[in-house]
Order: sequence, then C-alpha cells, then structure tokens
Amino acid sequence: AGGYNVRGQASAQGDAASAQGRTFERVAEVRKLGGRKVPTAVVHAFAPGGAEVAVLERYTADAPSLEQLEKDARVAMSLRHPNVAAVRDVWHEGGELCIASEWVEGETLEELRRLGAGGKDLSIEVGVRIIVDLLGALSALHTLGAGGLAHGEVTTTTVIVGFDGTTRVVRPYRGRMAGKLAEPDWFSYAAPELVRGGAADPRADLYAVGVLLWETLSRRKLFPKATREGRAARTMPVGKPTAPAEAAWAAPLAAVAERALANDPAARYTSAAEMAAAVRLAVRSKLAMPPRVAAAVDKLAGDKILARRTANALPEVDTTGARVSGRPSRPSLPPDAVRALSKMRPSSRPPTPKPGLVAMPPVPKAPPVPSIAAPVEPGPKLEQPRTGPRPFAPALNLTPPLPKV
Repeated sequence: AGGYNVRGQASAQGDAASAQGRTFERVAEVRKLGGRKVPTAVVHAFAPGGAEVAVLERYTADAPSLEQLEKDARVAMSLRHPNVAAVRDVWHEGGELCIASEWVEGETLEELRRLGAGGKDLSIEVGVRIIVDLLGALSALHTLGAGGLAHGEVTTTTVIVGFDGTTRVVRPYRGRMAGKLAEPDWFSYAAPELVRGGAADPRADLYAVGVLLWETLSRRKLFPKATREGRAARTMPVGKPTAPAEAAWAAPLAAVAERALANDPAARYTSAAEMAAAVRLAVRSKLAMPPRVAAAVDKLAGDKILARRTANALPEVDTTGARVSGRPSRPSLPPDAVRALSKMRPSSRPPTPKPGLVAMPPVPKAPPVPSIAAPVEPGPKLEQPRTGPRPFAPALNLTPPLPKV
C-alpha cells in the first residue's frame, strides 16, 4: 500500500501561502493509493470545513493538451451529480497541473467482477443498475456547460461502485485526451472511431456502455486483450449477447446492447438519456435498487473497503493546523447513504460520547386570564317534561254535521 510521504512544515507553509483562492487551504500529506489499480495518489487536504480525503492527479508540462485539460477540469468542477466523482480543486504547483477529485469509498467494477468469479456472482439486476447509474452520469456530462463533456475513458476501472450502492465515474475531464494517456484496458471499450484516432464524443461513450452491457449479460469479456491494431482492423459487428437462463427477463437488453455497439455512430442512440430509457423499459421492475447493490459490494469487497478506510485515515488537526491524533476518514457519501451504510457495517470511528442531560427549570404557571365576555341574562325557565303517562284524549269527530232539511 505504500508508506506515508509526509511533507515538512516549511513545505506545508509554502503550500498554504500559494493556496489563496483554492478550495483546499493546505495539503497535509501525500501518499500512494493502496488497494486500487489507478495511477493516482491520495492527498490529505484540510478544507475550511475540516479534513477530507481526495484523489490527486498530477500532469506535467509535456502532457498533451494540458491547457484544454485544465479548462475541462474547471468546467467539471461546476458539476454536482450523485453518479460523478466531484472535482474538488484545480491548481498549478511546481510546474505541474494538479487536479483533486472526490475519493469514492467503494470498488472498481473490474475488481468486483474479478472477486465475483468473472461477474457470475454479480446478478444481472445489479449489473443493469450499474449501467443505469453510469448512463445518468454520462447524461449530466454530455449536457454540461455550453458544449458538454465526453468522458472518453469509460472502462471497468473508471466505474466505481460505492459502498452505498451508488455507481460513480471518475476522471470526467480527460475526454479530449482519450487515447493519448490510454490505460491497458482502454482498447477493450473504446469505440472504433476513437481507436482510429478520432475525437471523443457522447456517442463514443455510449459504445463503451454498450460493451459493458454486453459483458453484463454474457458474463465474459467482449474484446479480451484488445490492442489498438486489433481494434482498428475490426469491422465486423459483434453478435447479440445471450442472457443466462435464470435471467430470461433480460433478453430485451440484447437489442439495446446491439444498437449501442453499432460501428456507425449515427446508428447508435442519440443520447445517454435515450439509452437509459430503453434499458429501464426493457427491465421494468427487475432493476435493482441501491441497497441491493450495496449488499453485493459488501459481500464481494466489504473487507477490502473497510481495510482501505483504515489505511486512508486522516490525521486530526486543531485550529493551528498541527496534528493532534489519528482518526478514520469521512466517506464521501451523502448523509442518507452514510446512515444506510452505518446500519450495514460497524463504523470504524469510535462513538462520540453524548453530553449529559441538563435539567431545565420549571416553567411558572401563567395567572388566569379574566373573562371579558358580557354577562348573559337568564332566559325563560323551560318546562320540565312529564314523567307520568299521558291523559287519555277523546277521539275527535271530524265528519261535518248534515244540514237540516
């Protein structure tokens, strides 16, 4: 997992002086990220509201499209979406471009598939829920700002399923650099036009989601060990995926994946929202809810996530910035998700003692309020009802007397 690389006090003060206007006031310590295969480090930063774990990426001056990368990262900072790892800060330091993003407490889809026997232990319902969350994130990115952002690197390593059951995508700002800093698994999910050197656009992202959906249904890789040369030479369309027998209800999803995997971008879905609607229509009530996804993540990778939570513990600081004691990191989850997570797993944070109850003084009784209503004069005395039997009344002869002749 790598050891601590704690910065000296002078360096920390220098960072604080150069951090004017930034979200994070001071970088406390930087260390290698353990337990997750991503080329990043964890930065412990002290924000005005307290300590927070963030993911730090550094790009040198010779990185391609560095200026455009900074612009897109600043655009992504304005996005707050439950399915996108938020970009916390963008700044320059030591001739490098630094981007700090939200740390997602969860596991990558690649690792979950590996732990789940190639995806067989992940139910189709859970896998489809991950796809729907991913499409929600892409829909927000594609409509962000004036021209939108394309992700360009949708793979099993950039899709993280949170401990709270919510799926998030990371690095939403590298779409214009797609292929230039490609990771090994990028070719297995890149659209044909990207492999041939084309620019990333929303429909290229939908192709990658189509590959993920195909693999979710078939429970195997669509393009195992793909390379640039092999993907560029491929022109034949892929076949329809076959859902397992126990998930016959998922058969309509094969047509959704086939359309998303069209070699011609014009033949794919026009937007992520349209594809998400098609997925929801195909599965209807079979779509898993976040608590079920959270249970699957806990079963497959719960122990690893909790161990990583302890390894990424933040040091507690006082108002002067000095370290006081160690404490676990706060998960980057919304409040309702934290409450749900606390019921599933015991928190690694020791319980905070509650203050004793303070006796309140008794409230004095208010004096009676005098009546201001006008006096009411007594009315006539009502006759009491008779209690005995009624007297017999003679019968009345209603026949008129006959006239005298």
